[in-house]
Amino acid sequence: MVITFTKKEKPYAHWELLDSELGNYLRIVPERGGLITEWKCNARDILYFDFQRFQQKEKSIRGGIPILFPICGSLSGHSKLKQHGFARDSNWKIDFIDDQNCLILTLLDNEATRILYPYSFRIDIKVHLEENALEFKIEICNLSKGMMPCSLGLHPYFNVRDLSRTKIEGLNSTCVNHISMM
Repeated sequence: MVITFTKKEKPYAHWELLDSELGNYLRIVPERGGLITEWKCNARDILYFDFQRFQQKEKSIRGGIPILFPICGSLSGHSKLKQHGFARDSNWKIDFIDDQNCLILTLLDNEATRILYPYSFRIDIKVHLEENALEFKIEICNLSKGMMPCSLGLHPYFNVRDLSRTKIEGLNSTCVNHISMM
């Protein structure tokens, strides 16, 4: 597997993780929430991505794989956090780890995040481009002195062309309401 990691400007500014032997690739925009915008696997576009909406920076992005933190969904009451938290709107750091053939996205707390969420943290997300899959290894480090309540989610927008031919397997038969925890 020959993996390259390159900064590109077209069709929009992004980083590309490419398996040149298979032609599989990821496109990532770290300054737009660490968003994986595109994933090509076995000559198929796996993700839906609304490029026109992406160009409208004041609007939320539809498509790709947004990262949700410190909440998934929304909080009732008077929380300053908007739906799905701030990670999807944050500027992430991106690097390539040569000896692991993967990229790593990192988000650290800062003055703006602490106004909304008064905790010190570090999130590292390693993304491996496999032959037929993506592998994510996620580490959330609480750098605060006390407990840090949080949740993290990946919100993939799959490119489904024919819903009648779509099958989802392996999900737990029990559903838990995240508010009532029942």
